[in-house]
Amino acid sequence: MTYETILTIGLMAAATITTRLGGLWLMGRIKMSPFVEKWFKSLPGALLTAIVTPTVLRGGSAEMIAAVAVILTMVKTKSLLLAMTIGVGVIFLIKNFSMLKE
Repeated sequence: MTYETILTIGLMAAATITTRLGGLWLMGRIKMSPFVEKWFKSLPGALLTAIVTPTVLRGGSAEMIAAVAVILTMVKTKSLLLAMTIGVGVIFLIKNFSMLKE
C-alpha cells in the first residue's frame, strides 16, 4: 500500500468517526418532540425494508420464499435474529439443494 492510500483511509475513518460522534453529541443536547422520537424509533425497520425490498423484488422464487419465511418467523417469534437466520438458511437451501435453482 502506498502512503497516499493509507492517508486516504485514515482521513476517511477520521471523518466517519467525527460525523458519528458529532451526531451523538448534538442529539444528546436536543429535546425531541414525541413525533421525532417515534420517527427515530421506527427508522431502523424502514431502512431495513428499503434495503431488502429491491433484492426480493428483483430476485426470483428463492428470494420470495425466503421473504415469506422471514415474515412468518417475525410474526410468530418476534425475533429478528431468528428471522434473518431463517431467511439466509432458506436461500442457502433453495440455491444449493432445490429444483427451484435459477
